[in-house]
Amino acid sequence: MKSKEDGMKPTAFFLTALACLSFSVAPFAGAAKAELRLSLDEAIQYALAHNRDLAKGELSLKGGQLAVDSAKSAFDLRVIPSTQLSADSSSERTWMTGVRGSKMLVNGISASVNPSMGEWGGTPYSMVSVGLDMPLLRGLGREYAMAGVDASLYALQSAQLAYYAQQVSIVLRTVQSVYDIVQRHEQINLLTGQEKLVKHHLEIVKIKERAGLAEAMDAYRAEIRVKTLEDDVTVRRQELADALGELKKLLAIPQKGVVTISAPLDYAPFVIKSDEAMAIAMKNRIDVLQSQRQEKESERQLRLAKNNLLPQLNLQLNYNRSGNNRSFDLDQETWLATVTSDNDLFRTAEKNAYQQQLLQYQGMKLDQETLRENVSQEVRSEIGNIDKHRQRIALLEEQLRQTHGKMLLAESKFRNGMADNFALLEAQEQMQRARTELFAERIAAIVGLYRFRSVLGTLLAREDGER
Repeated sequence: MKSKEDGMKPTAFFLTALACLSFSVAPFAGAAKAELRLSLDEAIQYALAHNRDLAKGELSLKGGQLAVDSAKSAFDLRVIPSTQLSADSSSERTWMTGVRGSKMLVNGISASVNPSMGEWGGTPYSMVSVGLDMPLLRGLGREYAMAGVDASLYALQSAQLAYYAQQVSIVLRTVQSVYDIVQRHEQINLLTGQEKLVKHHLEIVKIKERAGLAEAMDAYRAEIRVKTLEDDVTVRRQELADALGELKKLLAIPQKGVVTISAPLDYAPFVIKSDEAMAIAMKNRIDVLQSQRQEKESERQLRLAKNNLLPQLNLQLNYNRSGNNRSFDLDQETWLATVTSDNDLFRTAEKNAYQQQLLQYQGMKLDQETLRENVSQEVRSEIGNIDKHRQRIALLEEQLRQTHGKMLLAESKFRNGMADNFALLEAQEQMQRARTELFAERIAAIVGLYRFRSVLGTLLAREDGER
């Protein structure tokens, strides 16, 4: 083994700052293959722009916005033209044409104007009616009148937060997929490098065997090791193909063509206090924000249920001016004021609905406490994982140095005829395994930092500018 193989120190290890990998993506029909080059950050942005699950989520958001617009349309000015034409056996004809304009105000009061003209039993007429419908107890006020709008807005905003959480999930899956590719590619490189080394060793063993300086068992051991490495390479290549296929699905890229992926391999662990991390998570996490919104929504629903306990009492005002002509010369007037009430005396259903809403509110408060504990547990767990990765990387680096020393010693003994190649092949296998484990641990540590940022709620910027 050459001395440069002793280069697994952290600084030398990161000389490969980018791992570039090529895989297939289908070109457009009739067009030449075009290579798509993506860094890790570009792959994340590509996934956010093209992932099919996110595209479906955007369609759901558009549907939610339409639901909000529909709810708000109840407060738009409504203009309804009307026409009526009838005749009976007395040869008298009746017809009427007019238009009705109405508007619901945000406080629950509705107003209408209805000009009309026509003929009744041969007598022409024209009329203008003005009406006002006002709830006096139940249903009075903006919150009750706008209940449908507020509910649709809450549903839309909840869907937007869920869509953001889906984006975070896609980002994490993309990061994991890219680094799975990097890891499989590096494993293949290490295995093929080890395979070349063992094949070279096998050639030397055969020469020494012909010279009587080595035994046939030495050649058998080397040949078995070569076959094992060839099988491992085949397995890792299939795993690489699977990882590539997963990334293509995430990016919504066809399965044929050429794409180059690059990802940084530098890892710099950091130290953060659990209390500080907890404060960041409680400020930025989507599930915490949704819990706060759910509390306000539950309080709104509780107020609505309490309003429903009031009796139904409405005031209706109507004012009409009419005339026996079709020129709207209105010389007659009538007015009508009506107070109506239609209530269940006991209102059992309304009382039970209020109690159910009160129970839901109390349950929501308990859920908030559970959420806070879950967030605390997740934050502490991820901090522990960061520390575990740091310790394991240091341990594996030391183990790699020891296995390298063992390999050099075994190589020296075999070269000088002091031992067979059993210890040498074992040391080479341990060296290759130590490198693989160290690289895998670094990859896990890098991906773990992305996961930690997602636990803190700072992985992806929201559209409102927060992180």
